[in-house]
Amino acid sequence: MKLTSNFQLQEFVHKAIYTRIGDRCADFLNPMLAPTCQALRDEFGAITINDWMWGGKFTDSGLREPHGIIGARFSAHKFGNAADLKFKTMTPIEVQSMIMEDPSKFPYITRMENAEITKTWLHIETSVRRNSPIKIFNP
Repeated sequence: MKLTSNFQLQEFVHKAIYTRIGDRCADFLNPMLAPTCQALRDEFGAITINDWMWGGKFTDSGLREPHGIIGARFSAHKFGNAADLKFKTMTPIEVQSMIMEDPSKFPYITRMENAEITKTWLHIETSVRRNSPIKIFNP
């Protein structure tokens, strides 16, 4: 199922979840997650989230299994609000800096992990609206 011009549903969902319920797993994603990732792609170039459907190694970069061992017990990933983004042409630190320079371009990002720590991906969390500045936190 295509969610945006460049992203398929499978890119946002753990393989085990998609295998069990197919396109119904779209119901578990924050409705602003895919559009936000598309806006980031439009601004910063190609992004990889999960790539398991193409034989890749990433399965936990979007919606995670509720009882999975990856991440915190109440991770935003387990509620369909987060994605770990790997950029093809820019570093996560560069992207995070540019987002913070003009956060109005990305009104649904509420939190990001400190890219100085994660280094190879940018973790974003979304909400249907942002009521305060984007928070950068250490994982």
